[in-house]
Amino acid sequence: KGGGKMGVADRAERSGRNAPCPCGSGRKSKHCCGGSRAAPPPQAETVLAVAIRLLGAGRLDEAARALQKLLGREPRNPRGLYLLGLVHQRHGRIADAESVMAQACKAGLNDPAAHYHYSEILVLQRRIDDAISHLETAIAAKPDFAEAHLRLGNIRYETGRFAAAEASYRRAEAAGAGDWSLHFNLAHALHFQGRVDEALVAPDAAAARAPQDAAPHAAKALLLESMHRLDDARRAIFALGPFASDETVTCPSGQY
Repeated sequence: KGGGKMGVADRAERSGRNAPCPCGSGRKSKHCCGGSRAAPPPQAETVLAVAIRLLGAGRLDEAARALQKLLGREPRNPRGLYLLGLVHQRHGRIADAESVMAQACKAGLNDPAAHYHYSEILVLQRRIDDAISHLETAIAAKPDFAEAHLRLGNIRYETGRFAAAEASYRRAEAAGAGDWSLHFNLAHALHFQGRVDEALVAPDAAAARAPQDAAPHAAKALLLESMHRLDDARRAIFALGPFASDETVTCPSGQY
């Protein structure tokens, strides 16, 4: 050190890992003295960013491998658990997805998107009240989460909680939800509460927002048909004008 001489390992570092090792062994530096210094594992945030890109590209197995390596070092990393849960969900492994998502929540994850995706998994397991609870948690953290309001409205609608569904649909609309099925399901939620006149206004509101879209007009016709107002339903269909066709128009069922 005092003479400023460079050690063998230092020379190996300088020479490049693919160059012959300075010790004279004839092996590449990375397989000899240059390999004596193990590279540190990538930071968690780097792994998570890579996993997100892989998920977005549909490269699920690669994302899973990256996340499993991270969780091998940090088994309670909440975002790592959440993303691995998404991988399982997209593979259709619902029980595995639920287990890992539950671990993420126990590890302290309080991301509105995580609670939203966890609710999707819980619905598939028919755990409706648990799904509602996680949607409410997501909304508490992000009050303008339009998709969460809409999903909550659909769950309430499908389970016959029509007044609560109406409240969720109105909050979804206020938050900027653009799905026209919101108005269709809102109309039915009002109809089932006996508020027929209000129910018929909802598709009109959707049509006003999307005048070039046939779906709200067709929704009104189907709503009128469900009320046994067949003449009015026919008039609504004729009002489609250039939108009308011989094809059957289908409307969403409100599935959550």
